[in-house]
Amino acid sequence: AQDAAPATPVNIGVIGLGDQGRELLTSLSYVAGANVLYICDSYAPIHKRSQEIAPKATAVTDYKQVLGDPKVQAVYVATPSHLHKQ
Repeated sequence: AQDAAPATPVNIGVIGLGDQGRELLTSLSYVAGANVLYICDSYAPIHKRSQEIAPKATAVTDYKQVLGDPKVQAVYVATPSHLHKQ
């Protein structure tokens, strides 16, 4: 077996912290190099459950803050389809 090269870190934002968003966060917690910088949901009380999965992530309510940060390299949108347009 060959030694795998270390994963290059990727800075990630997750928008939408319902069931699917939290499942994404759980999966990302097992991925080497997945660095979740932001968790985002317009419903602030849901942040606490997601913060337990991604404790180093910054919790925000405005998706524009996630998209506007030049350090963010990838974004997962886990919101209902009718909210994707905005």
